[in-house]
Amino acid sequence: MVNVRRKSLGPSVIDYITPNSIAACSHGVSRLIYDKVPGGAGHARQLSDRVIELVEEAYRVVDGHCGCGEETYCYRCIANYYNQSKQAKLSRGAAKRILGSLLGY
Repeated sequence: MVNVRRKSLGPSVIDYITPNSIAACSHGVSRLIYDKVPGGAGHARQLSDRVIELVEEAYRVVDGHCGCGEETYCYRCIANYYNQSKQAKLSRGAAKRILGSLLGY
């Protein structure tokens, strides 16, 4: 199991970007995970070696065990302090569908 929980790394440590070249990914969505620490802290490297485990763990976070509706969210699944300004756009169900499709569910 990936030993990185959704709240264990603040936004100042690791981040991602969406590359302009969507053609780089056959699914039409691409993300580049990187360390925000100058010189890197090694977090992105550790995650890159365990992408499948990372996606499986993320799916477990949004699988519905929290009890909230699919088109909402709660602090037991995907809401947290760092995404407060974006919470109106969060959807646990959308995250579950995207992660599930990556895993072939």
